[in-house]
Amino acid sequence: MKTNEAQFYEVLENLFIGVKIEDQPESLLDPTPKALKNGMINLLKAKSQYYHHKKQELKKLIDLKCQNNNDLKEELFDKLYSFFKRYFSANGGIYFNDTPLYDSLYTKSDYEKCSLKKDTALFYKTKDLYYVKSETNYKDFCFELENIIFNFDTSLLESKKYNEKVDLIFTLKDTDAKTNTLNFSVTLSSKGTQTKTNEILKECSNQGVKLDEEILKKAFVKFKKQGSMDYFIHKNAQGFLKEQLDLYLFEYLFKEMTAFDAKRLNGINTIKEVALEVVSLVSEFENELCKIWNKPRFVLNSHFIVSLDKLKAKNYDLNKITNHKNYPKQVKEWQDLNLKTTDNLLENEFLPLDTLYFKDLEEGIKSLFNENEINGTLIKSENYQALNSLKNRYKEKIDCIYIDPPYNTQN
Repeated sequence: MKTNEAQFYEVLENLFIGVKIEDQPESLLDPTPKALKNGMINLLKAKSQYYHHKKQELKKLIDLKCQNNNDLKEELFDKLYSFFKRYFSANGGIYFNDTPLYDSLYTKSDYEKCSLKKDTALFYKTKDLYYVKSETNYKDFCFELENIIFNFDTSLLESKKYNEKVDLIFTLKDTDAKTNTLNFSVTLSSKGTQTKTNEILKECSNQGVKLDEEILKKAFVKFKKQGSMDYFIHKNAQGFLKEQLDLYLFEYLFKEMTAFDAKRLNGINTIKEVALEVVSLVSEFENELCKIWNKPRFVLNSHFIVSLDKLKAKNYDLNKITNHKNYPKQVKEWQDLNLKTTDNLLENEFLPLDTLYFKDLEEGIKSLFNENEINGTLIKSENYQALNSLKNRYKEKIDCIYIDPPYNTQN
């Protein structure tokens, strides 16, 4: 059976480390696209490094406060564990996580709203949290299905960016006919690529492994059924934990304690001092995450779309478009979109020209139009980040906005 000390440090470690993220080491200052897209993952790694450094300082403080008083030390870890396990989740979040059913869950602000303004107030566990992402943390997985051993290697599986919905690609690495084992590598789909099921079945047949498509698909589905986690950042971790600690100690003093001599009160004071140090340790990094989360985002790329009739009205030389090296790519996009075209594509004056293919001409095209002539802006981003980054720029200037809901799984 684990000691209270071991259980407390386990809870603390879960908060700072959470589910271990399997990825190649990267610098937080690395400007490469991979580092940028995995920014939140890198922050979670930094959180782990921060914990290992601060843990030693916390141990020294506890030894100093308890000295050789083993009874006080045991009670200290018992109270630290029973308190912090309520609010520290395994995925690194700080909120009401494992509170007993008999506990009254409320915060000071909620209580004041009820008592001062109205009889009821809405309360929900994630009220003061920023939602960051939901992600399934895939790990290496090996299991037997229909007398065939399926072994999945996730070492090449990168983290998704922007909460995008990306399919998994399964590639057959090798087989072992003697043990009836199939070894797969797992990666994220790129540019619409799909798992080549027929090729896998053919290779298995050539290697003497009897496998039908239905069993293969069942194996893939079983691998995908790994736990999904939601990641949050608390808006005010220190205020929240201090408030809950006061409530916890109040209940302990008046519901559990029967002796109130100086020794017992000094012991309670020691517990509070150490608990506040843990709160400070936790809040320090959480506050930094909060600041970074609210920092305006960089624009990774942007382009301008204008119909040909608008360019013609500005007397723009369309030969610059037709003679451009990327013009065939623009034509292919029109064809892929099934837009109405003729032998002379430019005769259709409503064809949309995308400067994505004409970056060297983009500034010249944009300079032809003033801001009042732009009749729409399409933004691809997380809703929270986009709205906060654009609120000053578009304040009281938007007539209509469409926000694609997160449950629209087809996008």
